[in-house]
Amino acid sequence: MTQTERSEANLPVQRYGGFYEAQRLSVRDVRPGEVVIELIDPRDDQRGGGGTSALNGGVIAYMFDGAMGAAIASLVIDRFGIDAEDERAFGEATISLTINYVQPAMGNRFEARGHAVRAGRSIAFADAHLLDENGEVCATASGVWRLFLKS
Repeated sequence: MTQTERSEANLPVQRYGGFYEAQRLSVRDVRPGEVVIELIDPRDDQRGGGGTSALNGGVIAYMFDGAMGAAIASLVIDRFGIDAEDERAFGEATISLTINYVQPAMGNRFEARGHAVRAGRSIAFADAHLLDENGEVCATASGVWRLFLKS
């Protein structure tokens, strides 16, 4: 693995480590415009969706925000040649996040697959899917982010 590949693979951890740690999320895969994060063995306080043991909708939203935001960041870094190590090179803020809960997210392992659909210099679009341990889609999401690129 080259230094560039190592930097890209660690990007979400470098930029969003504290964000992920708050919900015990881990980064499983990173490519430009694609990020997979996972949650294994959710805590009791992460469950309770719909009065069941399903994953809570707020946790799902958190996973989507993290996966799509990191997917956008990885694409922006690749497309605009931004130094992945320089946290001041750009910033991003979620403008909108739309979630469709397809079915209760049951089980003990979940992954959010974020995909950057398009990124310009000021606005980016992404979508994502939340999969349970059987690979079933439990929720889908789309969002828009504001980008702040350093001149």
